[in-house]
Amino acid sequence: MDEKALNYVYEENLKALPTMSTVLAYPGFWLKEPDTGVDWTKVLHADQEIILHKPLPPSGTVKATTKVKVKVSLFTLLAQLARKTASLFAH
Repeated sequence: MDEKALNYVYEENLKALPTMSTVLAYPGFWLKEPDTGVDWTKVLHADQEIILHKPLPPSGTVKATTKVKVKVSLFTLLAQLARKTASLFAH
């Protein structure tokens, strides 16, 4: 086992997994809401990307903002994760 990996599971020197940003910024399955007019059973998840600007802290308060772009039948969900003071962690 790589001892550096312990920082992600043990409280001493704890680090947050970089992929935690996708969970914290996730707005929920909004396409399933009736007012979207989308048949969610025909939705295909085609791609996902995370751009990390700095490491996530293991604790604290963050703010997630979400914006949806629609082009024909392609929906693009843009999410940003930042501290309350607007310091960007990931998008």
